[in-house]
Amino acid sequence: MLNVNDDMRVMKEERTDRSRGVAEWLQEGQHLTAVGAYDATKCELDVTALKRARVFVDSLDSTAANGDIGRAIAAGQYALTEVSGEIGEVLAGIKTGRISAS
Repeated sequence: MLNVNDDMRVMKEERTDRSRGVAEWLQEGQHLTAVGAYDATKCELDVTALKRARVFVDSLDSTAANGDIGRAIAAGQYALTEVSGEIGEVLAGIKTGRISAS
C-alpha cells in the first residue's frame, strides 16, 4: 500500500518502462522528483505521468535526448514544448514552480 504524501521521489536505474502506474498515484498539488533518467537508456516515468504533470528539468537540451522525456519525444507522444521550464528558472524566480498544495 502506498501512503500518498505531499511529495514522491522516484530514484532508480530502470532501462525499461516499469514505472507504469505512477500517474495513478499522483494527486493534485503533489510534488514528484524523478532523478534516475539521466541518459538515453534510463526510464522512470511513463508518458501518462508526464502528461499529468507540470514538468521542470535540469536542461532542455539534454532532456530532449535522454530518459523519460527523450523517449516520449522520440515516440511522438510528448513535445519539448510541453516542459514547463528548467529548474534554474524556478530558482531564479523567472518561472513559477508549484502552483497548488495537495
